[in-house]
Amino acid sequence: MRRVYTIDYLRGALALSVVLYHFSGWTIGGGQDVSTVLGKLGIYAVSAFFAISGISIYMSYHNCVWNKRTSWGFGLRRFLRLAPVYWIAAALVIFSRYISNGNYSPNWFEYFNNFTLLFGFFKNTEYMVTGGWSIGVEVILYALFPFSVILFKDIKWMFLIIGLSLFCYFIFAFKIINNEVQMIDVWKYYINPFNQFFLFIGGMLIAKYSHAIERLISQKLAIVLLALFIALFIIYPSEGHWITIISGWHRVFLTLIILLVILSAFMINYPPDNFFSKLLNLLGDVSYPVYLFHGVFFELSKFFFYKYIKEYQDFTKMILSFVVLIPSIIVFSYLINRKIENPLIKWSKKITIIDRE
Repeated sequence: MRRVYTIDYLRGALALSVVLYHFSGWTIGGGQDVSTVLGKLGIYAVSAFFAISGISIYMSYHNCVWNKRTSWGFGLRRFLRLAPVYWIAAALVIFSRYISNGNYSPNWFEYFNNFTLLFGFFKNTEYMVTGGWSIGVEVILYALFPFSVILFKDIKWMFLIIGLSLFCYFIFAFKIINNEVQMIDVWKYYINPFNQFFLFIGGMLIAKYSHAIERLISQKLAIVLLALFIALFIIYPSEGHWITIISGWHRVFLTLIILLVILSAFMINYPPDNFFSKLLNLLGDVSYPVYLFHGVFFELSKFFFYKYIKEYQDFTKMILSFVVLIPSIIVFSYLINRKIENPLIKWSKKITIIDRE
């Protein structure tokens, strides 16, 4: 299947929105108010990552023969895609802890879980990196992918796994996560992989039926639909804290809107042929390190720079974060992408074999 540039653009824009959401919340506060666009994106940008992951993984591996060699190759490729950048971010977190707390003592079990990316299996709340919970979820979704894609080959089994993912989704949205409690009390349930599984399956469905959808939706119509669904997400009425939009019917409607945004973007697929699209393409390329590094960069900035700015000057901190810190993160992420991510991706393809049908 072809590369879909607009999905890369969307992934980059979503990663940047998460950074803006966190930085505004960590400086001037109020970033967690879900009545704002950033407040909603703070949750649903990450939700979109799981659907986009389902698209990209299905497009790359839908025609595999799942024997021992392919399974090993798939696992190693995905590990080398996720782990090195996460290791760098985790190492920076450890450094940040040491310099900010002279009495800091290492937690070797936490280190083991994080550097092996196994924390999602054992204790999903013990991620070291800001946003790292989603990487724990991704690892488990990757483990489930071979079974999922095999079931997708038969429509009866495909409907079964869709039904199971929807069942889990509704159980979490209406039973397990209660909007009358605090977010901290249900966070471990929200970041449970089975609460996110339907998003991943939704992405796989978009990729599987992309050719059929293309016959129904022209690029011009897709652009109109994309603008419509983005506008719908922006004006969707919500208020309060996170808990109100991750449970009940708010969860259902916002998930549907996000999937429709992704579907519309998938149908457009404009290559990067102008400055704006090239900028979005760059953000897409560096979205993973930007997402993982932004939290620890902010912590290090607090130690080295922000402590010299008085507490009441929160707006100054926000401006510095947006004008200085974000470009620095993007530049650092670009270097990591070019010098570590891309070479390792190429190397992983050289040392593994994926058998195709």
